[in-house]
Amino acid sequence: MTEIQAFNFKGAEVRTVTGTDGEPRFVAKDVAEVLGYGDTNQAIRKHCKAPEIYPVESTGQVRYIKIIPERDVYRLIMRSRLPQAEAFEDWVVGTVLPAIRKTGGYVMGEENMETDEELALRTIEMLRNKVEQQAKKMEQQRAKLEENLSVDSYRAFHKRNNWSQSFKIKMGKKATEICTSNGNEISTQYTEMKNTHGKIINAKTNLYPIEVLDFAYDELIEKGASPL
Repeated sequence: MTEIQAFNFKGAEVRTVTGTDGEPRFVAKDVAEVLGYGDTNQAIRKHCKAPEIYPVESTGQVRYIKIIPERDVYRLIMRSRLPQAEAFEDWVVGTVLPAIRKTGGYVMGEENMETDEELALRTIEMLRNKVEQQAKKMEQQRAKLEENLSVDSYRAFHKRNNWSQSFKIKMGKKATEICTSNGNEISTQYTEMKNTHGKIINAKTNLYPIEVLDFAYDELIEKGASPL
């Protein structure tokens, strides 16, 4: 896939990448937020049929975001209650998609450009601003990076019902599989506890990015696994 590229819809950033098949993917959370969904994760789980996970490197760490194909963007649009949903669809279909497929990227306002020289100047200015904004974002987000969680902490974090031991094991295996396939190192923590013989041992627990656990949970549920 290509690097993430962003465009602006009425002041809101919507990021895209181009898949190996040459077709665009949209960052699911960005689309859901623009369309007014309060719980973006729930909206993506409920309405999107083909989400994928995409690794993004930030400040030396890999985070995972969900990306969706064009058809899932339309599913979110059709179920949105915002009046601007139709305008967003027109924007995506009439401006952004043609620009991405033509050049591999989108420069805001390019549909009004008159010459190649003007487009080149606007692109240079956009890239300069993007570098400056990215540097500021990285600094601001340094303290806001989502912590890694164990499977059990993730369950408690989302206030889910008690999970069976077998489901926890499946969650751990799926999360490990996702991290391994994306080349991300799994962090660990050690906790002192007593074993069945009363001896104190250091128990090892794997910790995963929240996005990975979200994706693992969604996959297991979609395949019919029961948490209970």
